[in-house]
Amino acid sequence: MVANPPTEAEGSLGLWSYVQSLWGRFWATSATKQPYKIMAGAVVAILVLMILGAAASSTSSTVNQDIAIKSTPTPSVSVIKTTPSPTATIKPTATPTPAAKPTSAPVDYSAQISANYGENLVTPFYKTTVNGKEAYVGDVYSNNHVIRVTMYPTKTENDAYNYKEQLIQSYKVQGYGTYDEDADMWQGVLGTNMHGIGALYTNWGFWATMDQSGNFHY
Repeated sequence: MVANPPTEAEGSLGLWSYVQSLWGRFWATSATKQPYKIMAGAVVAILVLMILGAAASSTSSTVNQDIAIKSTPTPSVSVIKTTPSPTATIKPTATPTPAAKPTSAPVDYSAQISANYGENLVTPFYKTTVNGKEAYVGDVYSNNHVIRVTMYPTKTENDAYNYKEQLIQSYKVQGYGTYDEDADMWQGVLGTNMHGIGALYTNWGFWATMDQSGNFHY
């Protein structure tokens, strides 16, 4: 069982609440046979023959004319084919490709975080990598002690709380005992060393896991 840290360290716990204040929850004829009429009949017959001959001649002429008309070749009509004008192919206008937007520089909140500590800032925050993760690291002064603050930005609230639990377990494995704990922050102590691990939404618009560590000498 780990003993409570010294009274001087207890007094410095005000820093935890101080740091917490920087966070917030963001589509067809007949013929006469009488004898006395033979001459008349002969005359009539001759006349009839003459008439029939004339009629036959007229018919033959008409037939010949019909044959002539029918035998006359029908003049051929020349068909003039007009070649259709080729339809012009309308080529679609190519949609101009928008110019690629320049990649924005990575956001760096070092200056804003440092400004929040004001005159208590000892070492300005800087952006770096800790435990393979993006982090902001800086030192602040409180109650005669220098506190190292390491902030790990995360994409979601779950990421922040999950990483908080990972850090807590890693310190417990090293021998840190629980000094105090609430929904947002765990405080562990080992001798004069102390860690405060929190997961909150920051003033700068992102979730983060925060590790505040200090060594309290007496």
